[in-house]
Amino acid sequence: MELIFVRHGQSEHNLNTPDRLQKVHPHLTALGVQQMQALRTKITITAHDLFVISPTIRTIESLRQLAGDHDPDLVWIHPLCGPRMYPQNPDWSTLPCDLILTIEAVSTHCPDWQVMNEQALELWNDAVNTMPQSQFEYYAHQLLSQVKQSANARAITISHDGTINSYRELLGEQGLSRNDFLGEAGHYYTTLHETNN
Repeated sequence: MELIFVRHGQSEHNLNTPDRLQKVHPHLTALGVQQMQALRTKITITAHDLFVISPTIRTIESLRQLAGDHDPDLVWIHPLCGPRMYPQNPDWSTLPCDLILTIEAVSTHCPDWQVMNEQALELWNDAVNTMPQSQFEYYAHQLLSQVKQSANARAITISHDGTINSYRELLGEQGLSRNDFLGEAGHYYTTLHETNN
């Protein structure tokens, strides 16, 4: 199965303003909207795509801009795609800009999309931002297994730089650093094999 990681477009917390990281649930900027619209020329959306996206305003808006007039048929909003610090540091805490939406807020913003892992409240309450590596790997393997078991030919994940690097490592890449972040509306192709746990 082909897997495409997409980093959301520029959002309000990416602007060079003093309080940018204190903004809760930042939206895409006008540039971020343009970036995601431009990405349509590189990623053609089809009815057979599975979208797995982070429960944040900026990733929801990114998907809507990427999809354009094509209303996605299958969207999973999953806390395991939420913001994740990279590299992990136990002394750091989640910044306001990286708080995820509640299940209720996701259902309000996206009533036609599927909210995943509603029963796993620890994933929604604590999110993956500061989750210990071993715990993240345990849950992330489960998500990748679910994605592989879907009947879709391709999965597109819209997430965050640190989260994307964490999944790339989980899929076997080595030596990644913050220099490997995709950046605004960046995208990265890989393949989910049966051997990927």
